[in-house]
Amino acid sequence: MGYSFRDTSNDLVMGSAAVLHQPTGLNLAVSAGRRVAGDADYAYIKAGITRDYIAAGSTSFSVDYYDGNDFVVAGSSTSSVGVAVVQRLDAYNTELYATHRTYDFDDPSASYQDLDVTFVGARWKF
Repeated sequence: MGYSFRDTSNDLVMGSAAVLHQPTGLNLAVSAGRRVAGDADYAYIKAGITRDYIAAGSTSFSVDYYDGNDFVVAGSSTSSVGVAVVQRLDAYNTELYATHRTYDFDDPSASYQDLDVTFVGARWKF
């Protein structure tokens, strides 16, 4: 759990929390924030599950959503949706991962195309 507050010159308030239900592997994270003076705000939520589907190590799946307003440009809106999978390979201290995310930015004075990004990779701990 986290909370942040800056002095009145910045007018920024943010908070977050995350939970994991150990017996089922279900997890949830939420975050929200607001810049009072500029009326900018955002909200984020991520839900996932981690299970031992194969003997090599745990597998995690997640989906998340972000929504923001009035960042960068007054009247603008931003959103993002993502999905991810992580496969642990315990014998090699390695995690294989893949994620796909869609970004959207709407500006009242300009037109932008949505953006899709896919990442595939590995992390080796030594």
